[in-house]
Amino acid sequence: MHIIHSSILWLWHNELAYTIIAIVGLLLISTITYWLSRIFLRTSVKRFILRNHTVHQKDVTVTRRIALLAATLVFAGCLNLLTGLPSFLDNALRLGSTIFCIICVALLLSELLDAINSIWSKKSKVQYRSIKGYVQLSKIILVILTIILVLATLTGRPPGIILSGFGAAAAVLMLIFQHTILSFVANIQISSSKAISLGDWVEIPVENINGEVIDIALHTVKIRNWDNTIARVPMRNFITESWINWQPMFSSGGRRIKRSFFVDQNSIGFATDELLKHLRATFMSGEMPEKGIDQTHVQEDEDALSPTRLLSMSAQELINAGITNLGLMRAHILHYLKNRDDIVSNMYILVRYLAPTSEGLPVEIYCFTSKVFWMDFEEVQAELSEYIYAIFAHFNLKIFQAPTGEDLGKGIERLTLNGPRTAATDTKVS
Repeated sequence: MHIIHSSILWLWHNELAYTIIAIVGLLLISTITYWLSRIFLRTSVKRFILRNHTVHQKDVTVTRRIALLAATLVFAGCLNLLTGLPSFLDNALRLGSTIFCIICVALLLSELLDAINSIWSKKSKVQYRSIKGYVQLSKIILVILTIILVLATLTGRPPGIILSGFGAAAAVLMLIFQHTILSFVANIQISSSKAISLGDWVEIPVENINGEVIDIALHTVKIRNWDNTIARVPMRNFITESWINWQPMFSSGGRRIKRSFFVDQNSIGFATDELLKHLRATFMSGEMPEKGIDQTHVQEDEDALSPTRLLSMSAQELINAGITNLGLMRAHILHYLKNRDDIVSNMYILVRYLAPTSEGLPVEIYCFTSKVFWMDFEEVQAELSEYIYAIFAHFNLKIFQAPTGEDLGKGIERLTLNGPRTAATDTKVS
């Protein structure tokens, strides 16, 4: 006991040794508090409150922030109980512990905001609505408040006076945060109108962007293009520029098919008895069944363009009605589309002629398929194109196609074999 009493008296009178031991003791107590808090939070609280034994990285980070805050509070509390330190060191330690405590609270709140965003994104009912922009804005406000409190602590003035001092620099702050303000306003407008959500298929023609929305933040929207490249679009661009959201197409249940086929106008004419006989044998006897049509559920249209009614007419009756081989094919294609199971019947189904061009007469099919996903949609569109190309010859129609090298070669060969045509040969022929 005498040795301990002598050591305490020696420390009390030796200011340097007392200060060093006191600081080391404070740091040791704070370190022990930090580790005890982490152990308690990661075991007891997690087991009895969260009832979840799976440890996530975000849980570990939040646990560290809380433990660090607890250690800082213990350090500040023990410092208040400690006496005999030099005044300048005591003031510096108190000031440092206060500032560090403010920073620890700010870091903890920042991690809690991230945790809220993570929980929100995992909820099944709201997984397509992102609050990341609001979380980032809250972090910006949190950083500003932290800076104000730190400056107020350093200067010894109330936070209100520090805040009023920023009014003089409002113009500079507006210039610095102009993009943040514009993005925040755009974020509110887009979120309130539900114009864009996570997972939406978005196309921005001006920027040559076409892909899926994978992230919505305060300043930018991240889009994964279909070629697997990543594009970052400023949030305000969705207010100031034109863009297309294809997602309502999926929810509507119908995706548009719009294809044109150019008919050689020289092949258009009235149907002959031979053509009608061939069409009846092909399309009414089951030799060439219509792909995709359930023949047991086919209901003939009661209008004048019913293929069965048209094919039951004679060639002269068709001529009197003004119906050509192209009209027969148009009626057949329309009937084919209406009776396909994968064509939406309550949406537009058209087979129409467009304005003639130098490449022929465009025949356009306009309909909607229930196969809205890309691969299925392309499969249906390919089936329609293949079928329509195949039936052209059955109606004595030709697809217009620009002459190829092979066509030119055959023409030159024919001219070579027959020889050049002159006036003498024309007189001889006549």
